[in-house]
Amino acid sequence: MQKILKFPAFFLFFALFAWNKPALAVALIRDAEIEETLHVYAMPIFKVAGLNPDAVSIHLVNDPALNAFVAGGQRLFLHTGLLLKAETPEQVMGVIAHEVGHLAGGHLARFGDQLNKSSTAMIASYVLGAAAAVGGRPDAGLAVITGGLQLSQRTLLRYSRAQESAADQAAITFLQRMNLSPRPLLEFMTLLDKQTFWRSPDSYNPYLLTHPALPERLGILQKAVATSNLPSILPIVLKKQLDERHARMRGKLTGFLVAPQVVLNDTQNTDTEKDPLIRLRKEYARAVALYRLPDQQAGDRLMQQLYQQFPGDPYLTEMQGELYYKLGKIDQALPLYAKAYSLKPEAVTIAFGYAQCLVNERSRTNNGARDALVILKKMTTREPDNGNAWMLTSQAYGKLDDKPRATLALAELAYSNRNTADLALFVRQADKLLPKTGTERLRLNDLKKALEQDPDFAYTEPPEEQGE
Repeated sequence: MQKILKFPAFFLFFALFAWNKPALAVALIRDAEIEETLHVYAMPIFKVAGLNPDAVSIHLVNDPALNAFVAGGQRLFLHTGLLLKAETPEQVMGVIAHEVGHLAGGHLARFGDQLNKSSTAMIASYVLGAAAAVGGRPDAGLAVITGGLQLSQRTLLRYSRAQESAADQAAITFLQRMNLSPRPLLEFMTLLDKQTFWRSPDSYNPYLLTHPALPERLGILQKAVATSNLPSILPIVLKKQLDERHARMRGKLTGFLVAPQVVLNDTQNTDTEKDPLIRLRKEYARAVALYRLPDQQAGDRLMQQLYQQFPGDPYLTEMQGELYYKLGKIDQALPLYAKAYSLKPEAVTIAFGYAQCLVNERSRTNNGARDALVILKKMTTREPDNGNAWMLTSQAYGKLDDKPRATLALAELAYSNRNTADLALFVRQADKLLPKTGTERLRLNDLKKALEQDPDFAYTEPPEEQGE
């Protein structure tokens, strides 16, 4: 499980329920197994909604809130808190169906248009508010955002509430097209209803919410469930497969995100657990917690039990490799990552972990760095905004004493982070170091053009070196 760079929350538009906090930096997590699980959940929904599954990206937000949202084009974000709380795959699919309702309805584009019509100051307030919060002044961020929202909030929020109602109705339709009752979505929305800030009508102003009041939404879902004669669970064969995936996902998240001792206390009776799914979830969580403690011997024993249930599983192999790497045991992690990569070369976090081991392996530094660069080139071609991959690319070139390409990789990292100051610095350095022709020079020219389009920066050629 890999934490990646942060992005400002002002790109968030439609969420499962109204935001209850100021704009903050949102931490994303990458994990191959969880990402694949979520794609399996979402694929049939994309299809019945008429969306191209390859065009929608799914992202995992490290946040305990029970929330999900779509933003910035066809991007779907799910909070770890939602995934940990959802008891069944169908509940998560219900939430995904709601968010896909926004995508299928074109709500992001329309909401963007409405923002532009509201006022330029309002848009700026979101940007400045997020920037202030990211810079360590969440109080200033909240003040700026609050001031901006007052400019045209009534028109905007009424517009957003209409879109939320439409997304709820779309979710009901999509689930029915999949021969599923909307009951799972109702179940999850009922969990939301138990959160304290919804309980008292005096605790919020329903008119100012960007979503309809939750009791109103529950009423609509209850009527839809009452009139549906469809099953509320998936067909039995698929149900068994997804229940297993769900247990593993929740167990892994618990193991990595909850304090190890808390996990061990909560899972101490794993061997006597009769429900196989609960036992699997606890075993997954406990294995990760043992390595984090660290208690490698106990972790290895439990991992072997998991291997017996899932022989040759690439995600278990990756997880053990990652945990060894975090213990500083790269020699033990490397063959595990190599095996996982041979089974799932397209999985980004597996490829990254393998490349990371190759770069940092001591026994064959240069060969390891060269092998890693082959993997990293594929990664950055597929995900050009993967900042972690560009950072590791720079480190690999550094091991090979290739300063020009290491510098260019740092420029790519700055570009992926939209960091204009660093981009300008590394572009100038790379301009001095790189050959005047070749593919790297072409890419450098592209980065120069990106800088030239930034109104706050004008690119100038570096001065010629003067001899003494």
